[in-house]
Amino acid sequence: MIPLTLSQSSEMGMSYKSFGLTLIGGMTSGTLLTLLVVPVFYTLFDDAQLAVRNTLASVIRPQAKPTTAR
Repeated sequence: MIPLTLSQSSEMGMSYKSFGLTLIGGMTSGTLLTLLVVPVFYTLFDDAQLAVRNTLASVIRPQAKPTTAR
């Protein structure tokens, strides 16, 4: 896309600079979303699931009653 962005106007006077910049921006943002944002949110949701599971387990699990010494 870089040659398309840096090229001169065609014979009909059309410039593809904006088209090339749009494609470069879309590909860059798609790559960043795929490689950075999705794994981060997956990790956050996985950690939240474990926290909820542990909280529910501690609420549902009966607490051991203290024994009295006689």
